[in-house]
Parts: sequence; structure tokens; C-alpha cells
Amino acid sequence: MLFGNLYSQVDTDFPKLNEIDLPGAKFIQEKYYDGGGLWGHINGGADLYLEYGFDKLLFQEIEWQGNSFRVEFYRMNDAEAAFGVYSINHYKCTYEDTLTKFICIAPYQVQSALGRFYVSIANAKGGKTADSLNVEIFAKILSKTNERLFELPLEIVKQNYSPSELSKLKFVKGVLGLQNIFPEWIGALGDYDHYKLFALSIDVEGKKSGVIIFDKKSDYDNFINKNTGDILDKLYPLVTKSK
Repeated sequence: MLFGNLYSQVDTDFPKLNEIDLPGAKFIQEKYYDGGGLWGHINGGADLYLEYGFDKLLFQEIEWQGNSFRVEFYRMNDAEAAFGVYSINHYKCTYEDTLTKFICIAPYQVQSALGRFYVSIANAKGGKTADSLNVEIFAKILSKTNERLFELPLEIVKQNYSPSELSKLKFVKGVLGLQNIFPEWIGALGDYDHYKLFALSIDVEGKKSGVIIFDKKSDYDNFINKNTGDILDKLYPLVTKSK
């Protein structure tokens, strides 16, 4: 059945949860959303997801062991897009290096970039028990997927950032991402459509660091010609290169 942009049919590509995964759980809601229906689910933030490359969302509302959980699987066009959405959404993580490569375990919520999927698990109650169940639910999801995880650009890997620094890495590829994460870069990158900006949201030795990767050499050359010397130094000491 199709109702607007909300779908009831099952999409077997998602690592969705079921009663076998969570014995005794009550599944309150299960809904699929495409790009046209995303605005109604995340209330105004859909455009940013679409900028990265959104495909489809599976939302499950679950009651389990006296707690209520919202489980969201955002299937993006590729692993890079899923990492981008994850990078701009997670913050104040209690644990960041457990279970899988890109994960943020925080009070009330677990977030992860699992291949093409950005996964969010949130509970309404908080506390040690509910937060522990968040992790248990994520472990079930992890066991149901064999997605290939995103590989960071070699230019970032070569910087030898610490795990703590890498957890602050943000990835943007369009105007909306710049406006939300790095507004100071709008003047320098606002005229380009085919680039990738990976940058830390914290200072390292008094400066921010990262890399811009342009898809077109002509854009790279134009950017370098327009933004030399003091301008780049004032913004970020970023490495820039053509793809």
C-alpha cells in the first residue's frame, strides 16, 4: 500500500529488528519513508539529508523491557553519504571506539555509520539500564549486516590524527552542510557544486585542519587562484587537491 510518500511494504535490504532479535519486545510502529516523505519525519532537516544523497528510511518504534526506543535506519546512496550524515549528527559521545568503526554511544542514544546506513537508536527514559539496552539493540543490528564500512580519504589518514580528534571529523559536500557546520567557508566554496570537505570541528595546535577534494581539476585550479595566501591561512590550513 502506498500512502503519499510513506510505505508499508517491507524492504528486505534493511537490517530491521524483529521479535527474534528482541524477545518479548512490542513493535509499536514500522514505517518506510522516501525522500518526499522525509520532511514529515525529521521536521525541517530533510534537505540536508537529501544533499548528501538520501534513499530511504525505515523507522521502528519498540517497547522492550519497560523502555521505549526509536530506531531509525537511514539508507543513503553510498557509505560516504552515510558517514556524512553521521558526522554532522553525533556529539558528546561517551564511547566512540567500540563495536564498530564509526559509532557514538551517548546518554539516551547510539549512532553509527554502517556502510550505506546511518543508524540511530534513542530511548526516552535514559539511565544505565535503558542506555545499556541501546547498545544491546545496536549489537543485534550489527550482527544482521555485512555492509562495507566507509574508508576515510588517504589525505586524512596521513595526518595521523588521534582517535579523539578523528571523532570530531565532519564531512560536508554542499551549501546546506556549509551553513550548518562550517559557515565561514561559504564565501570560498559557495560557488562550487562538486567537492568534498573533510575538516575537524576542533582546533589542533591552534588551527583547524582537513582536506578539500574537488571532482574537477578546473574547480581546483579556480579555487587555488581565488583563495591564496592570507585567505586560506585565515580560514583553515587545508590541503586541497583535485580528484
